[in-house]
Amino acid sequence: MSDPEDRFTYLLDEADRCCAHFGGGKDLIVRLFRETSSWAFIIQLDALHETSIRSIARRCLSFQSKNTAFEVPFLADKLNYQGGANSLLHLIRSIGIKPELVTYADRVRKIRNRYAHNINNVEVDLLDMILEYQDHNACLKMFSYIEDTGWNVERFVALERENHALLHFGMLHQTMLLLSELHVATELR
Repeated sequence: MSDPEDRFTYLLDEADRCCAHFGGGKDLIVRLFRETSSWAFIIQLDALHETSIRSIARRCLSFQSKNTAFEVPFLADKLNYQGGANSLLHLIRSIGIKPELVTYADRVRKIRNRYAHNINNVEVDLLDMILEYQDHNACLKMFSYIEDTGWNVERFVALERENHALLHFGMLHQTMLLLSELHVATELR
């Protein structure tokens, strides 16, 4: 699947399958891509992550033994999203979700918190919010999903200021990879 368009279509289909049981999917991904407010984009993207991850956690915390099904989904609702060994992000890492995708979800939450906990940030552009971080180069690289061999932070920032779609596309690409991995993890259970 080397054609980027084929890969994007595949990832959209995976997002659709993974999110179908809670009302997300292709339409949500496309709507997020078209979102013009950085604040609204990041809040909704993070909500999609948390909803998906909690849904997977509920499934992971349900099991069968001979004739009895045990369901303890309330535990998934009690776990913190971020944090130490008792967090949802730690749980999904332990079921085999790639560490870089878990780190991505964690970074999205941190940026979401900067928007959510300070009303003065409502009008701040996502790129400017990221550039405030000390490790903004690594963050932008992760969010843009650009390979090492051509990464240039100054060029990326200039392109994003012209276009304002690169970050959305890259972040949604990463989100669809996360949703696809979550879907596969669920299928294995």
